[in-house]
Amino acid sequence: MIKKDVRDESISAVFETIFGINIEFIISSRKNWAIDLLYTTGSKKHIKKLERLAGMKGYLKKSGIAIHVPVKSLKDGIENNIQHDFKDLEKKIYSELDLQYIPPELREDRGEIELAGKNSLPSIVSVEDIKGDLHVHSSWSDGLIDQDDMIERIKKFDYEYLAVSDHSESNLYGRGLDTGKLKEKMEYIRRLRSRYRDFEILMGSEIDIRKPGKLDYTDDIIKGLDIAIGSLHSSFLKTEAENTAGSISAVENKYIDFIAHPTGGLFGDRAPYFIDIDRLISAAAENGKALEINSYFLRLDLNEDNTRKVRDAGGKVVINTDAHRPNNMDMIRLGVDIARRAGLEKKDVLNTLSLKELKEWKRKRK
Repeated sequence: MIKKDVRDESISAVFETIFGINIEFIISSRKNWAIDLLYTTGSKKHIKKLERLAGMKGYLKKSGIAIHVPVKSLKDGIENNIQHDFKDLEKKIYSELDLQYIPPELREDRGEIELAGKNSLPSIVSVEDIKGDLHVHSSWSDGLIDQDDMIERIKKFDYEYLAVSDHSESNLYGRGLDTGKLKEKMEYIRRLRSRYRDFEILMGSEIDIRKPGKLDYTDDIIKGLDIAIGSLHSSFLKTEAENTAGSISAVENKYIDFIAHPTGGLFGDRAPYFIDIDRLISAAAENGKALEINSYFLRLDLNEDNTRKVRDAGGKVVINTDAHRPNNMDMIRLGVDIARRAGLEKKDVLNTLSLKELKEWKRKRK
């Protein structure tokens, strides 16, 4: 045990683990449950600023903020089938401080308290706002997702569309499709699409950027795709100038819709490739293109800082899973979490658009 804190309302203790990560256990009370919940979310800077507000209003004691929100006992909850909405408990605390409720993802002392005081917080994006996944791999390349898997996830998330975006020909390890195979897949997707009316299967492709101005497919091929993704894969030995120029040339191609996993890193496996992400963000915004928040748990790229830069530049992100297996499609919420921490609203995210709006976005851009 590293430290122990015993109060009238609760007991907490911090333990050191063999992994070098400290774990805190808190035994709360019915009286102090909402406050303990508040103190364990968000940054210390956020809490300190809340404490200053609480002190001005007479709600601060030696032990911290003293606003008690009644919580029914666990026994009553079980016997009467009562479920507490913990957001409502915290809402009451913020309300007592004359603040709009601040979602946990925004509690970082980045101006959110000042905005909450003016009732001007953004309405941040949610999983329910996502209308479709535009980056999913199938057995046409290196994915293990079949038609039934796609339909199951479309129905689970109530999607309007899903793009089957397999690798292009120079991606050999990903069993990328040459032009002949791509045309076969286009015909397959046309037949598959004709079978469904409640949603649409889109013909996509993750197209390798070989070098500046050179993509795996010609413009005549790319313009026939519903969704065209530009992507760097074999660029880890190239210079920052080469990778940046290649990615910018892709966003300048009128048929490319967005850039996948813009920095290319994989947690615990490889570092990002060298790229001037600020220049790419500016170029994407100027050309009306999106940059991807890749929801795959080892990628999560863009990160929240770069996502915030996209928003500030007036650009859009697109939140996809890069799924290769059926359960990968469930990771969409991880990408949404990044967007929420960056303070993004629906309008900042490409795939919150309806199918009709998405097609109009493409049409106007050309």
